[in-house]
Amino acid sequence: MKKYFKTAKLLLIIILIFIFIGTSGGSSFLYADIAGYSSSKPLSLALPAYAYGIAENAKGLAPPPVEEVLQTPEPEPEPEITENIQVICVPKTDKIAYLTFDDGPCETGKTLNTIAVLDLLAEYDIKATFFVLGVNAKKYPDIILRQFNEGHEIGNHTYSHVNPATVDDEKLIRQVRTTNTIIKKITGKKPTIFRAPYGSPLTVSQSKGIGMRRLGWDLDTLDWRGTSVEKIIEKVEKACKNGKKRIRILFHDGHSQGLREVIDLLISHGYCFDTLKNYKLKK
Repeated sequence: MKKYFKTAKLLLIIILIFIFIGTSGGSSFLYADIAGYSSSKPLSLALPAYAYGIAENAKGLAPPPVEEVLQTPEPEPEPEITENIQVICVPKTDKIAYLTFDDGPCETGKTLNTIAVLDLLAEYDIKATFFVLGVNAKKYPDIILRQFNEGHEIGNHTYSHVNPATVDDEKLIRQVRTTNTIIKKITGKKPTIFRAPYGSPLTVSQSKGIGMRRLGWDLDTLDWRGTSVEKIIEKVEKACKNGKKRIRILFHDGHSQGLREVIDLLISHGYCFDTLKNYKLKK
């Protein structure tokens, strides 16, 4: 009886030893005869990382802490879309139109006035040339300043629209100089170009006394006579079709009927716009 008791006790001890080895992780190593290994060497069972996580979870343990968390990058903001600005003229074209306006500035007119003309030019982003009278510049300095600030060229058209052919040289020169003084006081810049009223030619002494570049026109709209828009368009169309590469067009601030139509027509024929300050007789 004692013999059986000792045997049972020995078996119990052996079972307890195996249970202890199993719970302590000793089962991670096995002794076996596998190709390349001797029975005296432990064989480590290499499991993938996720298998260890599964094993740990199976034991009721928390998974190992995550060292890095991959975040989905936020999408880059789309570039801001700006409105496309219409290009009125081809900058390097050799076809240039010079819009010019005489006798201003004025706040009222039979058709348009200087303010309305400036608004229309601003709509098309066109720079023009204004030959102003000294008496009007003195009366409307704010309009002169607007013309200057918006990039238009301001020319001298005498003080009170005197005809060079009917006044003495001294009076004409005095009128021009007085107008220059008024404009410079408003804008800070003295005009460099002159247009004689009525397109009258100057004598040698008058030209010398004035000392400014004199510029006329190629196409007179005769808007001051009340010429219809259709007639004005017909004139401009003819000049375009004749292949004229540089056209100086004469309007008057207080009239200027058909100005929008003339601008659209010139654009359709490929003309660019510039001020007379940059006008050249030949290429």
